[in-house]
Amino acid sequence: MIDAYGYMIEFYKAGEKAAESAAAESSTAPSSGLAFDYQCDAGYIVAAFQQAYGIDLTRERVRWFRFRALFAALPEETLMAKIMSWRTMDLSEYEGSMRAHYADLQERFALPAELRGGAARVVSVEEHDAAFLARFRH
Repeated sequence: MIDAYGYMIEFYKAGEKAAESAAAESSTAPSSGLAFDYQCDAGYIVAAFQQAYGIDLTRERVRWFRFRALFAALPEETLMAKIMSWRTMDLSEYEGSMRAHYADLQERFALPAELRGGAARVVSVEEHDAAFLARFRH
């Protein structure tokens, strides 16, 4: 049963494990954590697919591996690609107003702290949703 679960996760990740370990070994790999979350970024992902590929993910069926390949190759012009870049950007490379600008973008488009390791890990969909909605409450 444990092996079956492992194979299922490997299928779901579509080979991401190898890519993650290669990125971790790279000296230029970002250290700021998650670049995206499928649930939090759903709207941005739908918009990016519509913009880049003309695919309406709310209406069309896209197979998982095709989705993953297209998602990995999102053009830099899409807001989703920009958001992922901002979230993982190393601000130590910038100074002054540029650093402040990118820090503002990182804050504006940050994932909930629970997903970034800043608090307890989200363990249920309800907690995930509550953490996401809490960002917008004052």
